[in-house]
Amino acid sequence: MTCLLELPTEIIEGIAAWLSTRSLWSLRLTCSRLYAQTSHPFARLLPCIRTDFTSESLPIFERVAQNELLRRGPRTLRVCWVYQDTNNARIPYGAGYHWDRDEENCLDMSQPIVTAMKDWLSTSLVNCRSFEITDDNLSSPYFELDATPTGIAPTDVLAMLFYIISETELPIKSLAVSMLRSKMEPEPALIPPRLYSSGPFLKSWGENLRDLSLSWDLVRPGSVDLTVQLLSTATNLHCLKLRLHGSHEAVENALVQAATVDNLPRLKALHIQHLWHVSSHPLLEFASRFSGSLQELEIGYVFLWKGNWGHILHPGKNLFRDLRHIKILQCSEPGRQGLIDVERFYGDREPTSSSN
Repeated sequence: MTCLLELPTEIIEGIAAWLSTRSLWSLRLTCSRLYAQTSHPFARLLPCIRTDFTSESLPIFERVAQNELLRRGPRTLRVCWVYQDTNNARIPYGAGYHWDRDEENCLDMSQPIVTAMKDWLSTSLVNCRSFEITDDNLSSPYFELDATPTGIAPTDVLAMLFYIISETELPIKSLAVSMLRSKMEPEPALIPPRLYSSGPFLKSWGENLRDLSLSWDLVRPGSVDLTVQLLSTATNLHCLKLRLHGSHEAVENALVQAATVDNLPRLKALHIQHLWHVSSHPLLEFASRFSGSLQELEIGYVFLWKGNWGHILHPGKNLFRDLRHIKILQCSEPGRQGLIDVERFYGDREPTSSSN
């Protein structure tokens, strides 16, 4: 009878690929040979790697990046809160390191940690091409307060990613950004425009990005311009998710500016969520730019302050001829009690519809 240890590595890997996570862990702990032979299946269990850039989590990220077998596993880098201090309080991103900054408090991109991240992402983590940057730290009232010599803000992380793309043409496939705790008082922008307007950045961004999710405030200087720039230069974008916070003037300005640029991508899916103050006209003007390609439209928790949903959905019935799925969730309009009924506009269409 053939012993398991006598089987070739290819057979061992095939068997390991069918095991549950717990069973694979158990198999790897039996002996050093099986530990080595199951490294490739184990690497596939690491589709996402998390870090908060602290001195606790970044060394783990480094070890994965430098491990010849594990470095090909991660597909996604998620920047989120990982560690807390001894009092169970959340600590700023980047705690435990010194972060050099220029006169405008922008992150110095020549410092060793940024250089190391550039090398790891461009040459080691060759399959890690999706990025998620979240503001879930809550160590301070506003994330800008974390941008200090001893910590970094989510905007610093985004600036670092943009710098790496501009330096290496990193082929980023997906980006999700969530930053909703910005201060209401205007301050200098923490993402210099030169980082997302260089030739190498625009080339990689336009050719490779397929999915983009932007959930952020529009109160900082240049935030509207940044939003429009990212949308208009992602020429091969397939799916866009928008959640914009700010005054209705800022939100509508972003939608109108984006709708007037020449080279918007041919979106297949558009999700618009949590727009608290917007009128019907700029919303329709923006969405109609994708009428020739859109197959999926989802609008949720959007509250019109002017106009009504009939101004959007009735023209949309003729504009979006290729829609296969439409979902309107928890939306309202001035002077109307309760939620809108999407069935009265699309009841005779094939797309799945919902108004609950």
